[in-house]
Amino acid sequence: MKARTKQWRALYTERRGKGARAKGQVKAGLVKGWDFQADVLASSQHWGVIWPRAIARAWTDPKFKAQLIKDPKGTFEAELSYPINPALDLIIKDSAQRANTYNREADDPWVGVENSQLTLYLPPAPANPNHYAIAIADYADTGRSYPFTSL
Repeated sequence: MKARTKQWRALYTERRGKGARAKGQVKAGLVKGWDFQADVLASSQHWGVIWPRAIARAWTDPKFKAQLIKDPKGTFEAELSYPINPALDLIIKDSAQRANTYNREADDPWVGVENSQLTLYLPPAPANPNHYAIAIADYADTGRSYPFTSL
């Protein structure tokens, strides 16, 4: 097993014991399953705060912007204290749209700016169909199911 997979499996196993059930957080059926991890959900939602911070800083700090484009993962970790999942290859590009497209009065004030892209790869199926279930569990254990978390 690769070192990264071992690291993720160890983290997952450790956090499994600290999950919602262990903490008594399961109320009225809102959280189901022993594997619910509030910190994974919070980390994923935290991206919605971190990304706008990075945009705002890139607008005012050309050095930060260049660093963010050159080394996104390192920049998020060093400058914004947000570790990126090691199984995620993050690419940040400057908008090809050079003119200011921001229009506060429009329904979409950023119409004209390119959409972000997220590419996820379907891994090949194991040769033995009897291994499918464990292969899916192993895939999840590597952290690849949560591209915007650091677990």
